[in-house]
Amino acid sequence: MGWGPLRWLGSADVDPQLKPAKERLWVLPDDQELVDWVDALAAHRLPTLLVLPGGPRLKAEAALHQALLNQAGVPLLGLLQVGDSWDPQQRRADNLAWLGHWQPGDRQALNLSGPLAILMRERLLQLDLS
Repeated sequence: MGWGPLRWLGSADVDPQLKPAKERLWVLPDDQELVDWVDALAAHRLPTLLVLPGGPRLKAEAALHQALLNQAGVPLLGLLQVGDSWDPQQRRADNLAWLGHWQPGDRQALNLSGPLAILMRERLLQLDLS
């Protein structure tokens, strides 16, 4: 079973009144600012997976963006680190909703029956989307 239809969002779509068509997932590319989209995500109670590039600012960016989503009432599926080395001990110490890590090029990790997808589905079932 897949995630269903998705929609890539762009700057032309920024509008707090934006409504989902038949999509079950909106994808926000890294050239878009989360702060511009948080109202639309909150208004429609869309489950959100926050994907962040690894690097020296990872912890600060993750904490800032998770706080923004929580404050707006956006149902947060979790955070996914892309690239760089994964430090599970440090990520646990962050006390954030980390789902895990993905290295670009690792197609198996994104398989819908893989561990990451299973964890995402479990978190989705735990969210209050009302």
